[in-house]
Amino acid sequence: MFHYRVDFLALLREELSKQDVILEVYYGKPTPESLAKNDTAELPDSTEIPSWCLNIGGKEILLQRPPVHVFRSDLVICMQENRLLINYVIQLYTRVVPGVRFAFWGHGRNFQSRRSSGIREAWKRFLLRGSDWFFAYTEASRESLLTSGYDPRKITVFNNTIDVDRFRHAVNSVTPEEKKSFLQKYHISNNGKLGLFCGSMYPAKRIDELLQASILIKEQVPEFHLICIGDGPSATDIRQASESLSWVHFLGVQTGEEKARAYAVSLAVLNPGLVGLHIIDAFSAGVPMLTMDYEFHSPEFAYVESGVNSLVTKADVQDYAEAAVKLLTNDEFQQTLAKGASISANRYSLNAMVDAYASGIVEATRG
Repeated sequence: MFHYRVDFLALLREELSKQDVILEVYYGKPTPESLAKNDTAELPDSTEIPSWCLNIGGKEILLQRPPVHVFRSDLVICMQENRLLINYVIQLYTRVVPGVRFAFWGHGRNFQSRRSSGIREAWKRFLLRGSDWFFAYTEASRESLLTSGYDPRKITVFNNTIDVDRFRHAVNSVTPEEKKSFLQKYHISNNGKLGLFCGSMYPAKRIDELLQASILIKEQVPEFHLICIGDGPSATDIRQASESLSWVHFLGVQTGEEKARAYAVSLAVLNPGLVGLHIIDAFSAGVPMLTMDYEFHSPEFAYVESGVNSLVTKADVQDYAEAAVKLLTNDEFQQTLAKGASISANRYSLNAMVDAYASGIVEATRG
């Protein structure tokens, strides 16, 4: 159970109860990969089922014990992942036993794979035939489903997000004294130009390019400091940089006041690699994100409008650094993008996501 899903599922359960629909949530133990990212949590009134992570041929396969209640449901929604063996058991059951409908929840395809025509993606498309409904992350996910020939009448686009209002309130509530205290804590002057990286740290985030670009930025903007929040396999690179460069600050995982303060004092979110759900954090805080054109962005990249609510450069460190310098030193340019980010946050609220998902569930059970 990822920590960013807790609020959504709690609100979804509440909304569905108003429509006499009972939502039961089952989830497995975190994989070693999830544990490394340190982004898991527990959901009250839900059930963790026994699960085992197997490594076969260098690939993770997840074996889980299906709960009995699943087979008594009107609709079963599973994450769209080939490695989840429980999906095959449940999907086969729903094809054989009438009265139970099956739905996938996912991206529609693997956005981090070059092999769109490979056997894994072909298998994923084949499994779509046995799905009565699909809950798609974004319009980009919907387009991938349509390309696969999936029935558009059976797709619910819920626009994956987090609690925009809560985080926006947390950032806006940071007082001038708290901002000053944050800067003093990390030995940053009041005129510091702060760039923020916030998210899981793994190779697809292009941490190496972030550090290379940051050095180029520092050469042109002496007041520049890089704040890094998160953890993961690539965190070692950030940690080592912070030990040798006084202007690089590694804060580890932060989900509360410290995270809000970091956003409140930052002028830009610097994320050259994969853009995913954390784009909503940037929108909520009214801080423009700077990223690179990258073929492996997640579906939430569909929310990015370069020059409006964020900025996308070529996949080149020099080009990225130059764009960052402009964003950090041109107040009018930064404020224009910041305003665009704030406006975009209103489009992708958690309540809108809950409403769309709940409507989809009701429609799927009827259809």
